[in-house]
Amino acid sequence: MNTWYNCIIANFPFFQEQIDKNYLEITEANAKASAEKCRRLLAELERTLVTNLKDGRYAKSGGFIEYQEELQMIRAKYESTPGLGVQVRLFCYRIGQLDG
Repeated sequence: MNTWYNCIIANFPFFQEQIDKNYLEITEANAKASAEKCRRLLAELERTLVTNLKDGRYAKSGGFIEYQEELQMIRAKYESTPGLGVQVRLFCYRIGQLDG
């Protein structure tokens, strides 16, 4: 048989270990980058909501409806933002917890 082929077969466990290691490093880096992008976007989107809460805008008749509408707008903008990556579902869960 071919010596190149024999070399690959003999070293397959090493190559597989390196591939697995690189894959893990890449997926961890991707998850961190995705989480940071989601975190920044959510902080930007919720700025108005937080300001309105501090100013008491929702502490009036019909204020809860305004609050819910603002929250829905934040969700819609967040969910329609492209390129958020693998952590988008985790942060969508967090958004769902804002009103509950």
